[in-house]
Amino acid sequence: MHRRAFLPQIIFCFFFYFLNGIIYSQLTGRMPALKAHANVDEAGVGLALMSLGMGSLVGFTTIGLLFKKLQSRTILSVSAYVCLALFLATTLADSLVTLCLNFALIGLFFAYYDVTMNTQIINLELASGGQYMLRMHAGFNVGSLTGSVCASLFAFAGVGISGNFTAVALFFILPCVVGSRQLLNDIIPEEVARNRAKRKGHARIPLFVLFCGLMALCAYTIEGAVGEWGGLVMHQTKNATEGLAALVYGTYSLVTAIVRFNGDRLRAYFGDFRVVLFGGFFAFAGMSTVIFASDPYVTLGGYALTGVGLSSLVPLLLSRVGHRPDIAPSTAASVVSLFGFGGMLVIPPSLGFLARRFGLEEAMFLPLFLICLVIAGSFVFRFARR
Repeated sequence: MHRRAFLPQIIFCFFFYFLNGIIYSQLTGRMPALKAHANVDEAGVGLALMSLGMGSLVGFTTIGLLFKKLQSRTILSVSAYVCLALFLATTLADSLVTLCLNFALIGLFFAYYDVTMNTQIINLELASGGQYMLRMHAGFNVGSLTGSVCASLFAFAGVGISGNFTAVALFFILPCVVGSRQLLNDIIPEEVARNRAKRKGHARIPLFVLFCGLMALCAYTIEGAVGEWGGLVMHQTKNATEGLAALVYGTYSLVTAIVRFNGDRLRAYFGDFRVVLFGGFFAFAGMSTVIFASDPYVTLGGYALTGVGLSSLVPLLLSRVGHRPDIAPSTAASVVSLFGFGGMLVIPPSLGFLARRFGLEEAMFLPLFLICLVIAGSFVFRFARR
């Protein structure tokens, strides 16, 4: 079938990635207002974010049970509506308990949302014969940047979180309704279907899928180190102003979006092995610059170069495992997401202990080491079957 026949699916799959970025960046961008509204301190905010992470882990480990009964299009549609409702309900959180409960539920449905979004793109690639994963993931980056700007404008205008979140939620309800009708039914590889018919659908996960999960763990961990520690590295060790330090993750997200928009063409031209290998070299050069440079603007450029190198990795991994004939796309996406998010939840916070023991700059040698593992792991793609 001609790829233009899938244009509505392409548009609305991009929309769902975009919406995910909007919600996440609105929550983080208005965190000071949420903190004041719920009457919690910094420790309370930390507990709320921990609740978000724990809820996500529960979601990633239970999504397989839902896939036994429901299509990804159904789970994604319901998750989108629930995430919007929980986003709006955040304005009702007036204590630490209610804020943590709300964030835990958001994390749970964010996980369902994430896995089913990726499954839908795999369905789209299998049905159309095209490659879209990287461009769709760019939608999250664009949504994050848009949501951050909108949160800033609402804050500068003096609009409280109730007015802010209500306006955003109402604006996106209709696109969710329309987009839900354009999602695809799940495509099950013939080998997986035969195994299920023989009641072998619970067979072991292929080693290559586990390997891709470990590569995703490295990628998410490095991104978490940039997002959670980049500003502190800039401000405390490079003598950057708070305003310049605040640009770290925004710069990283911007270059990530730009590369992802062109990433599928790069994959088609260079192949997965070269994209991962040379991306690893770019990331190594960028993180080395972060560690050894003394000028804050050069350091910011190092973070940008790291984003260029790592931008293609996670979408590429999801696309590769989703095309395998020996595992259901939904299961493959769940495994990679679980590994990746689990690493981001555990390892970046542990950098604080390394920083206290050895220094903040020295702690960044951990993500640099993980980049070396990505470079070494790229050679697996040279021989792995598609």
